[in-house]
Amino acid sequence: MGNRTRGAILAVCLATLLGGCGGGSSSDEDQVRDVITSFVQAGKDRNAAEACSLLSADQVKSVEQLGGGSCATILGEIFSKAKDVGTDVEIQDVRVEGDRATVDATVKAPGSQPKAESILVVKEDGEWKLASAGL
Repeated sequence: MGNRTRGAILAVCLATLLGGCGGGSSSDEDQVRDVITSFVQAGKDRNAAEACSLLSADQVKSVEQLGGGSCATILGEIFSKAKDVGTDVEIQDVRVEGDRATVDATVKAPGSQPKAESILVVKEDGEWKLASAGL
């Protein structure tokens, strides 16, 4: 798999940031924020299985189609080869409408200028999952 493909997959995943945090008494907005925070931390920890668990089913399929293997295998390979997975996300706004949430955030990747992103998070089986992003 070429560096360009790995970079595209990582961008999709990092942009797609975050997965499920259901339960508890926290609001949907708080759960959406938690998903993003958890996804970013999974990347920093190079925990591919955790990162994949935070992605929507469609997003997992997209990663697997791009890389030709399981989500965890593909992200694990990307994480192991990445020099720095220190991406940070600053959330400005979360708008929840039913089972969909839109998050306005600034993504700060090492060696790059901060970039404004709109991230889609969806609720699947009672848990919020990262569905898309424009990295």
